[in-house]
Amino acid sequence: MLEDLNRKIHDLESNIKEIKEAIAAGNSAQIALEKVIKSLESAKGWGIWDMFGGGFLVTAAKHSKLDKAKEQAQHAQRMLSVFNRELSDINLPTDINIEIGSFVTFADYFLDGLMADWFVQGKIRDSLDKAKDTYNRVNSILSTLQSRLKELNKELDMLKKK
Repeated sequence: MLEDLNRKIHDLESNIKEIKEAIAAGNSAQIALEKVIKSLESAKGWGIWDMFGGGFLVTAAKHSKLDKAKEQAQHAQRMLSVFNRELSDINLPTDINIEIGSFVTFADYFLDGLMADWFVQGKIRDSLDKAKDTYNRVNSILSTLQSRLKELNKELDMLKKK
């Protein structure tokens, strides 16, 4: 009986540790996604100016923000991969992914007309929507993990009182 109790306590402590690691990884992914979203929102703003004849400097500023968003998206993808691995450790598999895609920089610089600007602006909006959707999915999973952590901690407290 005491051996069973000790095994249950050990199992709960192990599960709690794994959930905490998943939460930490999810928080890192969220921070990375927030940076992507911020850069894409900035690029979107520059893109609006670009569509209304902003010229070469506005186009360059927009693409600077897009380049930054791409770098941040790569980092976010790495953080999401870590989060996925941690989730698989606790039998909560998921496939969270973010794709920023090609922004057709060449066409936007050298065919700097309204059609190219509209196309790039659409790509920015699509990427921003994907990043926000991924952020919301991570947030939802984190809420589930937090709830599960509370349940396990209560169960552990009860077992330790026995």
